[in-house]
Amino acid sequence: MPYVRSENSFADATTKAMHAVGGETLAGVCGVSYSRLRQCANPMRGDVISMQAALDADIASARAGVGCPHFESYAAQLHRAGVLVGLDAERAGMRALIRSIATLLREAADRLAAALEPHPRLCGVAA
Repeated sequence: MPYVRSENSFADATTKAMHAVGGETLAGVCGVSYSRLRQCANPMRGDVISMQAALDADIASARAGVGCPHFESYAAQLHRAGVLVGLDAERAGMRALIRSIATLLREAADRLAAALEPHPRLCGVAA
């Protein structure tokens, strides 16, 4: 019977990394035995791997295309604890800046495309 792992728990993150990379491969990347890695993925135990091993696991997982499960778990737990609240305004400002830059790039691309047409239209006016 499989264990139920809480979302954003360390055991859940370790399990996701093991599925993405492969247990034996991930154990080698993290410098721990496969048995130790399975113990860390077991939600009924309190075992954890080192911060460096978790970082190595996230790098391997990201290269396998599934993101960084340990980092995402860590960030979610910090957010839930309320210690990342101050970053929300900064992130909102960054998102607005990125949207503004994207809009500017789209407009520039449209104008460049219009200028390259057989009968260029600059600012909507045929030349």
